[in-house]
Amino acid sequence: MQQTAFQPSLQEGRNEEKTATSRAKALRFSKLEREQQIQEFLSWLPREVQAAPHIDWAALPYPVMRYLVCTVGKSPDAPYLAIAGAVLQRAVNDYGAGKMIGALHRLLQLLRESCGMTQVAELSGEHIWNTFASNPAFEGRRWEVLKTYASVSGGHLPAFLQRLTAQERQWFQAYMLPLMPHGFARQHDGRAKHTTASRRKRKEKSDILVPLYPVLRQLVRVRQQLAVRTFQAITQARQRVEEGQATLPFSFQHTDLIPLVNRDAKTIAEVQLEGREVTLHFTLWDKCSWVLHHPERFSESTRAAAKAGRDAYDQEHNGFFVQFDGPASDLLWFGDLIEQRVLQQFNKHNATSDEYQQRWRFARGFGFSNGCTCSRPGLLSPSDYWYSDGAKPGDLLFEPEALYRGILYGAALATIALSNGSRVSELLQVSLDRRITQTETVRVLDEGGFPVRGSDGQPVTKQVKMHLQYLLPKGSRTEEERQLFPLSREALRLLGEIKKGLSAKHGSVPYVSPSKTSAKYEHLKPERYFFQWEASCDGKVGILSLNDVQILLRFVLHGLDLYTAQGERIHVSVHLLRHVMATNARQYQHVPAEAIAHFFLHHRFKTTHQSSFTSVVSDYYWQMTEEGRLAVIRDYLDEQEEHDRALVLTPPTSRDLEQMNEDLRRVYEQWHTLHPTAFGHCGCPGLCPRGTDRSLCLGCSYHVEDPAKLGSALAWRTSSAQQAVSLEAQGNLIDARQARIKVQLLDDMMAVMRMQLQEEAAGRYIPVFKVLPTPYHSTKERNEKES
Repeated sequence: MQQTAFQPSLQEGRNEEKTATSRAKALRFSKLEREQQIQEFLSWLPREVQAAPHIDWAALPYPVMRYLVCTVGKSPDAPYLAIAGAVLQRAVNDYGAGKMIGALHRLLQLLRESCGMTQVAELSGEHIWNTFASNPAFEGRRWEVLKTYASVSGGHLPAFLQRLTAQERQWFQAYMLPLMPHGFARQHDGRAKHTTASRRKRKEKSDILVPLYPVLRQLVRVRQQLAVRTFQAITQARQRVEEGQATLPFSFQHTDLIPLVNRDAKTIAEVQLEGREVTLHFTLWDKCSWVLHHPERFSESTRAAAKAGRDAYDQEHNGFFVQFDGPASDLLWFGDLIEQRVLQQFNKHNATSDEYQQRWRFARGFGFSNGCTCSRPGLLSPSDYWYSDGAKPGDLLFEPEALYRGILYGAALATIALSNGSRVSELLQVSLDRRITQTETVRVLDEGGFPVRGSDGQPVTKQVKMHLQYLLPKGSRTEEERQLFPLSREALRLLGEIKKGLSAKHGSVPYVSPSKTSAKYEHLKPERYFFQWEASCDGKVGILSLNDVQILLRFVLHGLDLYTAQGERIHVSVHLLRHVMATNARQYQHVPAEAIAHFFLHHRFKTTHQSSFTSVVSDYYWQMTEEGRLAVIRDYLDEQEEHDRALVLTPPTSRDLEQMNEDLRRVYEQWHTLHPTAFGHCGCPGLCPRGTDRSLCLGCSYHVEDPAKLGSALAWRTSSAQQAVSLEAQGNLIDARQARIKVQLLDDMMAVMRMQLQEEAAGRYIPVFKVLPTPYHSTKERNEKES
């Protein structure tokens, strides 16, 4: 009994190992030049089909070659699959041909391993097919493989043979896939059952995530900002070492708030983003200092190389890294991944120890089947294998630059997916060349999608500014079929930081080829795509793969530990987030269904009513104009931004108050006075960094609040709230929204002032502006009353 129960998980592990090996081979194959790929494919090609008439083997598309060489390998079905691939390249696009060859291969594997098939010719009878149909274990895998087999054996191959002479047709007969029994695919494919089960499983996951949608957006933002502050602390420590102010190993600490989510939230009202203050203790190392301080771990030759600074320890390769000294649970949100050392590539060739297998199983449990690593070096983990090989159990080591870069890219991908419902292939299309900004005057619509009219009976209008990407959605192939994808302000901020990093690396954002793993590969051209790193000089290598997107997305959302009602762990994916976003927009924000379909799900509708498609989405679509949809989506994105701001962890810590004092000291040392503002003092020693709205300094990170101005802040807050109500009554929703934002910022500012008063009363904080001499400060304390 125990052996039977263990067998499925054992087989699953073996399958994942095969998949990991195949991916590694495919990655290596993708890096080859086209001529090298052709030579490797021709070396693989079975000898018996090399002389096939009317087939130019060198012209086979890349996806077909890659799958045949890297996955099919020495399978006895290789000749049949090679012929099928050559035929399909003339009938379907390159991506579709590769996908269909994969489905054929999986079916033939199942028939050989579980149905007793020894030769493909046996499929001309019904016995093997009946055995396949009677096995309930194959129910979830029948639809795609049977549909593909029926299409190839009954459609594409016969059509190809019709164009040949009788003698040539005779040659191909030995490698033709036999036809299925009549009606077998339609009777046993289980398509309806499979579709229903897939929708049910997706709904089970989305039911858990939809109530958390607002906090998921904000969690991504807060985690990225937490990573920024931590990385800045590490950078400052590194600068001290480089300037000779400290020596390695150098210990330092950083105090911050670790964001937490209340996991039992079932409604929007119950969602909360909480914080836990943690002091992070770090030690900065480089490779040489690590070896010299841990001599027992390394050979004599390695110690000598480190001491002399040669080979892997010379100036070019001797990089900095960080060791965390503390429990893994305190290392931001990914301490367990660092502790288990899963930020590396796993493969069966290195699986020689139980400890390695245990770490690999741990990674698979969180959806990192091949390890939490990307195909591009320098994202999450560095390209130098020394960092993964040099760490031992218990060492919490990481390379900060690669790790932060991975967090930045993951945050940008998650933010875009949660804002506009992009698919993976669409996320990888986001580029500097396709950015569009539109400012239009549109009518204000009510929740039912109808125009709002003013007191004079005329439609109320407003200015709408949207940032969009002009991308090629699913099912589209030409430039004329591109559609607009909206971007939120937070997504633009993250893309701007990515652009800055790429420009610092290459001088500008490089032109790179689209991902070869994308269904859109043959329909796209080299562009300045954002999601790239370490691009080659010719641009053929550099863009992220589809798997990289999922890895980065799961990393930035790691640690939520969400489960369905049935106890199944939820592995976050782009596809799942699309459904979560659309459900939230429709059920909670009441966005019209046709706007969701057009801008978020990117459905393409015919321009006539000849179609029999009569869903609610179609009905709504024909009622709304383009400008109406633009207004609705802009409002939706603005509401999400406001909700995000309301969830921000605004209460400052004691460290924050001390930092405020330090900022003011720097200003005083430079200017010998303080710079007063409407509600406090300016902590920026240089010119004002704000381009607009300088009068109140609301939301400025340099501003230091003064509790003596609490009464003024309250008066401004009351006035802004009244202004928002008045503007809403007039139908001026844009200005009303700005007034509401001002109210929120004033609330945040007053919360800081109240905490300053509490900390000062407790003797834990003395405002520096009460100590430093300044003509603007009265020695007699006078706090304005809240009245």
